[in-house]
Amino acid sequence: MNGIKLRKSSFSNTDLLSSLKDLPSRSALQLISRVCLAAVLVLGLSFSDSFAQERVEVTGTVTDAADGSPLPGASVIVQGSIDVTGSTIGTTTNMDGEFTIRVPESLNVLVVSFIGYISQEVEIDGRTNISIELLQDIRMLDDVVVVGYGIQDSREITSSVARVDEAQFNQGNVSDPAQLLQGKVAGLTVNNRGGNPNRASAIRLRGLSTVGANTEPLVVIDGVIGASLDNVDPSDIQSIDVLKDGSASAIYGTRGSSGVILVTTKSGLRPTGGETSTVQLDYSGYVSAATVANQQPVMTASQYIEAGGNNLGAVTDWQDLVTRTGVSNVHNIAVSGGTPQTTYRISTNFRDVNGILQNSGFNQLNARANINHRALDDRLNLTLNASTTKRERDNSFEEALRYAVLFNPTAPVFFDTGEYYQAILFDNFNPSAIVDQNVNEGQSKSINFNFQATYDIFSDLAITANYARQFNSFTNGEYYPSTSFFRGLNRNGLARRYFQDSDFTLFETYGTYRGSFMDRIDVATTAGYSFQEQFTEGLTLEMGNFPTDINGYYDIGLSGDRVLGNANSVVVESFGTPNERIIAFFGRVNVTYDNGVFFSASLRHEGSTKLGPNNQWGTFPAASIGADIARYWDVDALSQLKVRLGYGVTGALPGPNGLAQDLYNYSFAGGGTVSRVRDANLDLRWEEKTEINLGIDYGFYGDRLTGSFDIYTRDIKDFILEVAVPTDLFPSGSQFQNAGRLQTQGLEFLVNYDAVQGTDFFWNTGFVFDTYRTELKEFLTSQQMRANLGAPGQNATNMIRVAEGERIGQIWGPVFSGEVDSNGAPIMSDINNDGRLVVDQGSALAEDGDFTVLGNGFPDFTIGWTNQMNYRNWDLNFFFRGAFGHSLVNTYRAFYEPIDPGAINSYNRVITNKAVDGLTTSQFSSLYVEKADFVKLDNVTLGYNFDVSGINNIRRLRAYATIENAFTITNYTGIDPEPVLQDFGASDNAGRVGGTPDVLSPGIDRRNNYFTARTFTFGINVGF
Repeated sequence: MNGIKLRKSSFSNTDLLSSLKDLPSRSALQLISRVCLAAVLVLGLSFSDSFAQERVEVTGTVTDAADGSPLPGASVIVQGSIDVTGSTIGTTTNMDGEFTIRVPESLNVLVVSFIGYISQEVEIDGRTNISIELLQDIRMLDDVVVVGYGIQDSREITSSVARVDEAQFNQGNVSDPAQLLQGKVAGLTVNNRGGNPNRASAIRLRGLSTVGANTEPLVVIDGVIGASLDNVDPSDIQSIDVLKDGSASAIYGTRGSSGVILVTTKSGLRPTGGETSTVQLDYSGYVSAATVANQQPVMTASQYIEAGGNNLGAVTDWQDLVTRTGVSNVHNIAVSGGTPQTTYRISTNFRDVNGILQNSGFNQLNARANINHRALDDRLNLTLNASTTKRERDNSFEEALRYAVLFNPTAPVFFDTGEYYQAILFDNFNPSAIVDQNVNEGQSKSINFNFQATYDIFSDLAITANYARQFNSFTNGEYYPSTSFFRGLNRNGLARRYFQDSDFTLFETYGTYRGSFMDRIDVATTAGYSFQEQFTEGLTLEMGNFPTDINGYYDIGLSGDRVLGNANSVVVESFGTPNERIIAFFGRVNVTYDNGVFFSASLRHEGSTKLGPNNQWGTFPAASIGADIARYWDVDALSQLKVRLGYGVTGALPGPNGLAQDLYNYSFAGGGTVSRVRDANLDLRWEEKTEINLGIDYGFYGDRLTGSFDIYTRDIKDFILEVAVPTDLFPSGSQFQNAGRLQTQGLEFLVNYDAVQGTDFFWNTGFVFDTYRTELKEFLTSQQMRANLGAPGQNATNMIRVAEGERIGQIWGPVFSGEVDSNGAPIMSDINNDGRLVVDQGSALAEDGDFTVLGNGFPDFTIGWTNQMNYRNWDLNFFFRGAFGHSLVNTYRAFYEPIDPGAINSYNRVITNKAVDGLTTSQFSSLYVEKADFVKLDNVTLGYNFDVSGINNIRRLRAYATIENAFTITNYTGIDPEPVLQDFGASDNAGRVGGTPDVLSPGIDRRNNYFTARTFTFGINVGF
């Protein structure tokens, strides 16, 4: 090996392109495909000019100085080779780290670089074969992040972007990939209150980003836009990058308004050390036990009898009866390997997950394959990603948890006849009968694949094409026998079946050009085209009035004509969307000056069939700039101090199709009539979000202490909402229009510190903090009440107020004075001091009404504290999370805490330290609004890495134990103090919770929530 003196570390965009060329592990990260004509002309001139000079052919190899392994994709550039077009002469190494380059006789220095390594300047001095060893640059390891249609060195990022690697993921019984990120990214909220295994987490990035469109971030998996997190197993994920601000997500146009989550899955391995092939087998598995962490505090049987309740002679703990210890087991097997030209990774995952509610959980089988091949002297890179998932769900009934709280604790489970016990009372059902008699199950299947081809036209010019398909099918079935009081009795039995199929197609082609000019300017340009199409269809079948069980339940006569297929007992509904299409043209330019000043700008022009024909196209610009002051400020302790400013415009599309069109309804009455129920709006356009972000990224002591600070302002306007319109202009009286505006201002803070860096002991600690405030600037009305409390007895009570010019999330109502009148009714406070109490719900917005803000459903701020420790072979990770300033309406207390002697025979009562003696009347007020601040030990994992150096064929062996939701510190008396970000409403007449969330009504702890679980997990990871 020739001795090469190392120079000061430097890194450029040219280096970045080089690293992409031959690294299959990054093949899923998008390169570019359609090239600007100007870039092609420049490259053509450079290519022809290269033959006009006398050149000497130089060959060589580039290897890792630590282990001698070749570095495929390293950049080799002739220093000073700037021709008349401004282009440089350069190449990249192949799979064996080899390169060949023709150097003009007048030049003598090669600049060799590779991501994560210290660049070198190598003097040729007449040699025709040179061996070069690169040292790793610790400061740059893991500093490459995924952005829209490409990757960038984190030091060049001028937007707010966060990256979470596999080592930082939350551990334990994680079935939803979103839970891997919980508490890890400042500004990102992942919420699944109670942990129902069949309910996806609610994800919010920087609070509320829309009112009438999709509130969840766009998910991109291996470059496939609009992919579902349900279709990737958590064990197959390598890293997740989050694009938080508008300047980063604007390149995704109308789908990036709520942020973007970029998922990179694991890929294959290339042989090292001169081997011709390699293969590895990895197994990971765990078993977990989920227990009920917290039950609703209710009266025991003896307390119930003492309070005047009806004694039915039994002692039954209904909450214990309908819950269980949910034992789950998960197994993952992955085979990865390859040759110098082809790599592969094939994995299979099996999950048997059981929730703490009886009959709740799922079985899932998932398989994924990643295959990468390089051809044509490594200029052509082909990648295939394919996966299939099948999940069989037992949904059970969350309502059983609600009725387990309120059902008579002295009631038996069964009558003496063996039939389930059931009292004939309103809204009162045997919880055991609900889960045992009835069926609620479903199945989902998905098949996904994407094929990507990248061709390097020249060393600094590449073109990529990506084609993807995603097929999803979903079924759900419910059955209620005629003996089921819960739902089947009044229908003489009831069965429902729902089917939905969807087909998504994506084709994108884009190109990239990267070049260096005048030794200090690095430029990367991107231009491309995107086509997306989706078709969805569904069918609902419902039938009742089964000709069996003539006497019904417990000899109760069943009414109706007992003929299967009676018109009143059959429901058939279907739908099919037109082909929903999004077509876009996009471009981006990144400029780096002197490795210290960075600029980025992007533009996306996009059209969608979901909008009105007069406004189907939109343009979404973005620009950002940053400067690393540390490069120009000579302070030994300072390794980075980058100030960045970003601006971006994104859009949001409506969820359903056809909102811009007329909607008609057909009625069978009167021989069949057709009526218009909604008028078309040819001018319906996208929602628009404008965001400004100012941030600082810092590093001290060789990046031992790192972090970031961001402040931002978001303005969202033109919500897509259904509004009432004059019937003289619009016959239906209804139309979807763009209306409203809200503004969010927020602050985020992140710090990571390697507190101890010893030989045997290592400790890294990290802290995240975020806060935001959202105001409704304009709306359909100046103020309104929403979020109905529900039955029994409080259907006319709304709890949330929204008002123009005020903060969103206001819990609104009268203030309880602490006193009770002679009839047991609460006495409210005279808030406006006018001598009169006006507290009826109809006066909630009246000028003389005694109503005020009782709390807010959104937290003032949230925190996360992560700790990673290593001592020799042991590792310990623990993570605390908290939210402060939010309130919750405890609806269990609002209904079941007052002890009414006349009604206690119907329902059990909730017992808390907030109960008021003598209060017998249920009326919503400040009494039932509680501060829900909390800190919880969310996750703690202890692991041990066994020494397997003396065991043949075993590469690694690790065992670990995890506790999730170990403990919570809070004064909230309900089950779970987690913020409720949206409201699904009170139950409908069939007892089902509404399916459309109200994002303007946070903070309501409904009675159908799944109980919170504490989970204990033991697992092993083995590598062969």
